[in-house]
Amino acid sequence: MVRSVLAAVFAVVASPLARAADPPPTASTEPQFEARFLDGSVVVVTVSEATVAVNTRYGKLTVPLAEVKKIELGFRYPDGMEAKVKAAVEDLGASDYSLREDAQKRLISYGEYAVPAVRAAAAGGTPEAAERCRQILKKLGDKVSSEKLDPRETDVVVTEELTIRGKIETAAFKARNKYFGEATVNLVDLKEFRPLGAKAGGSFTLEAAKYAKQGWAGWYDTGLEVSKDQPLEISVTGQIDQWIQEPGRYMAGPNGTQAQVPGPGGAGGGLPGGKGMPPGGGMGPVYQSGAVYGRIGTGGSIFKVGGDYKQAGAPATGKLYLIIAPSNWGNESAGEYKVTVKSGG
Repeated sequence: MVRSVLAAVFAVVASPLARAADPPPTASTEPQFEARFLDGSVVVVTVSEATVAVNTRYGKLTVPLAEVKKIELGFRYPDGMEAKVKAAVEDLGASDYSLREDAQKRLISYGEYAVPAVRAAAAGGTPEAAERCRQILKKLGDKVSSEKLDPRETDVVVTEELTIRGKIETAAFKARNKYFGEATVNLVDLKEFRPLGAKAGGSFTLEAAKYAKQGWAGWYDTGLEVSKDQPLEISVTGQIDQWIQEPGRYMAGPNGTQAQVPGPGGAGGGLPGGKGMPPGGGMGPVYQSGAVYGRIGTGGSIFKVGGDYKQAGAPATGKLYLIIAPSNWGNESAGEYKVTVKSGG
């Protein structure tokens, strides 16, 4: 009886001590990412995999996901689409006219997924098949965005020390979300993976000789994906010479001069913000000569960056392009601007 009472007392006393000695629960080490989908939606997920394997031209590299700063996904076919596209391309050269006609319609219906194969086929085959490919690409140009007409074949995995271009070996990531639980994230649906709270950015040199050309010929591709749901900061410093015949006489900074120039396509209806008229009094958008402008995507609306651009969100979601409004003197310019971009976080 005494032994049983002592044992009970010992259990009561020892139990809190035992609990106090237990190690505290450790926080999860699984990386959390913002999964940015092709439709523009963003979902925060915890990825179960510890590494990502990338097949490159130099062999396979295995990268710890904890060290990844960004993953940009390249072109992929949805399940079964590659076989359909291949069959339709082959039918463009069929002896049966109705089959060739049907193949052309099918490829147009496949949208951006037909682009790489049709572009490759346009360079070979029969003259009729090549002409059909050109017609398909023209139709698709009216149907899909300009970015989808020039898809990147490789994935890009960015770490602190290395930028890797290749193809991610897996077709999907195992992940979970606190609202939806366990899920499979198919890479074919993704545009980008970015660690939660990470900032994307970089520093660039915007050369006037290349990016202040008359006719707005040539935009600088920053390679950065920005989001209308994420802060965007762009700072620009430096000066450019807009009249190289007399160096130093007509200089401009990133905010531009008071002189106005027409935008892409010639005529255009006031400065961004509704002010100003183009030279000659025509109607259409005009811009400040020498100023830095941007757009999101190759067909996005143009916005002024100037020397200090800070917004709670980018004008749209997509890749950031920059340009310098050309000289109002109708000639090329010289010099350069230094640009720093920060996005997200």
